[in-house]
Amino acid sequence: MLASPKPPIRHDPDLCAGAPVELGTLAGDLDAVLDTAVDGVIIIDEGGVIQRFNPACVRIFGYELAEVIGRNVKMLMPAGFAREHDQYLRNYRQTGEAQIIGIGREVVGRRKDGSEFPMDLSVGAMATQGGRGYVGIIRDITDKKAAAEALEAYAEKLKRSNAELEQFAYVAAHDLQEPLRMISSYCDLLQRRYGDRLDAAGHDFVEFAVDGAKRMRGLIDDLLTYSRVGREETEAADVDCNAVLRSVAGALSRVVEEARAEIVWHDLPTVEGHAGQLEQLFQNLIANSLKFRSDDPPRIEIESAAQGGFWHFAVSDNGIGIDPRFTDKVFLMFQRLHGKQKYSGSGIGLALCKKIVEQHGGTIWVDSDYAAGARIRFTLRRNQ
Repeated sequence: MLASPKPPIRHDPDLCAGAPVELGTLAGDLDAVLDTAVDGVIIIDEGGVIQRFNPACVRIFGYELAEVIGRNVKMLMPAGFAREHDQYLRNYRQTGEAQIIGIGREVVGRRKDGSEFPMDLSVGAMATQGGRGYVGIIRDITDKKAAAEALEAYAEKLKRSNAELEQFAYVAAHDLQEPLRMISSYCDLLQRRYGDRLDAAGHDFVEFAVDGAKRMRGLIDDLLTYSRVGREETEAADVDCNAVLRSVAGALSRVVEEARAEIVWHDLPTVEGHAGQLEQLFQNLIANSLKFRSDDPPRIEIESAAQGGFWHFAVSDNGIGIDPRFTDKVFLMFQRLHGKQKYSGSGIGLALCKKIVEQHGGTIWVDSDYAAGARIRFTLRRNQ
């Protein structure tokens, strides 16, 4: 013990905060706490000699109680830490400068078998009748560190895998362009040179081939666009969403006019991001609303509101809506809720929206409570 039999702890405002406590009145309770504590508790005297060593410490370090009581706490440290320990205690006694005391930190412990392990250590100082003492609270974080390292390794592996998949998609899509151009060219040549020799079925076959090549080219273009997201080397910048919407409305003006559509947006914020990606995001969402319209003239409304560290956006329309059963499916690659005969497209549009939003640190989802059509909600980080 720090002093025999169980000395009172004197309140020292320079060492700890709180009301003074007489240990003698709490000795039984303190012993019970130490004996049942999940974390290791070590009490040492001013010279670093171990006075108490609870059962959790026995389990953590592998020493029996008799093997450590009365010995210097340096026996529980790797050589490098042990050499610094005495100097640290001397410096603390002389200057009061704390590097560990009162400050939790991660250190390395040494077991009886010589193996080393990471542990969280919190040290507090106290004054006793015999002088100054120290209490160390120890938690073995071997499993925690191993799990964190495994998770980090998995995340790095997943990152490499995603990068490789994106590179593959980019290269494959790019290399497929040339044979598609050749197919389209030869189909066109076939029609021009031998069109008068083909019967109705022959003309149909050529048209099928041309149509298939066109759809494949559209799919490849969408794949290339998808694979490019996140590959930009440019820094993020302030992007005025109002300017983005004006650009998108201009790009879609012909379709908007033909559909007799109305696009309305209220005062939108400036966000930090990539202008090209955000333009693609809004264009895809608005184009979706124009495509999946009802018999009424389309009305598309874009709104935003600040909430915490994010801007919350909503793109609403009065179209055919999205079946609540498929609100997650619509953001997956190549997932279509309708046949291509009725609605054209590759099934990548909303997947691209999801990737862009996540690249900007946000999330995107279908508002399943909205019944007047479809409403897509997403978040973008607010400028700091």
